[in-house]
Amino acid sequence: MNGKPSSPVLRGLGASNSARLLEPWDYFRSPVTGGTQDNTPLKYLQMDAPRPKYRVHREYRVQYGTPVQVVAGDKVSVGRDDVEYPGWKWCTASNGCEGWIPAELLAQEGGEAIVLQEYSSQELAVEPGDEVEVEDERRGWLRVRNARGQLGWIPASHVCL
Repeated sequence: MNGKPSSPVLRGLGASNSARLLEPWDYFRSPVTGGTQDNTPLKYLQMDAPRPKYRVHREYRVQYGTPVQVVAGDKVSVGRDDVEYPGWKWCTASNGCEGWIPAELLAQEGGEAIVLQEYSSQELAVEPGDEVEVEDERRGWLRVRNARGQLGWIPASHVCL
């Protein structure tokens, strides 16, 4: 094997320097991107290719001023489900900050949950014509980075290729 990884995924690519395995927190995909709803890890390969870029066609304004920011292992109180975007839970962190967290990032036990990976509900204000780079996609929302390097969530319906 010449010291190369024996993973079938890497074997087909020849262990190139332009590919890397994702971190454990990257192994969860949302139903939007064909992943699982039961937190089943999907080990896949991420190429060092540019991330998809989208053009904003509809303005979005930040709706929640103080985003919830949590790390793996944090406990949160779980409130209501989002009716407009199923699969999102309204959560309150121990510091009192509140926000929507995707259900697949929570190990829920009753009204509390353990957060499975680092997460921020930070939204991003965008204007028509802005170009954004997609970093994550979950249940009708995109986590994007704008040309100024700012990162946040916007509805997927506000962008086009």
